[in-house]
Amino acid sequence: MFNQWKRSRGDSESSFSQEELEQIEIFAAVVEVHLAAACVTPGLVHMITAGEQSATAHFGYLSRLGSGLEITVARLSRDSSDTDRAKAYQAEVVVGTLDDFTADVGRESELCISRNTAMIEGEPTTIASDLLSAYCSVVAT
Repeated sequence: MFNQWKRSRGDSESSFSQEELEQIEIFAAVVEVHLAAACVTPGLVHMITAGEQSATAHFGYLSRLGSGLEITVARLSRDSSDTDRAKAYQAEVVVGTLDDFTADVGRESELCISRNTAMIEGEPTTIASDLLSAYCSVVAT
């Protein structure tokens, strides 16, 4: 998947730092495994980041990666309306902070949330344990 993306981007790959390329390669491998294991399902992978700045950065380069692979990526934000939140959860990859995702605990059916795989940046904290227990699988990045 990562090599397919690199070929589709041509010379634009140089707009990524080496660290971003390494993170993208890891992300692409994890997403590929989960997409192969299940039919493409809305909200298949939730990328839970350490903070707003990290969420914005991840969303930026994952969107660029996703566009080359025809994978939809959405950004969940605490300022999103219920309509925007429901729409974000329909993407194959949803990026947001822990607070962004925990705000919707208990509203899964209302917002059509499918909690398949969580990719959490860094080590999960005890605060995240309730949320992460709702996922079928959890991957620390």
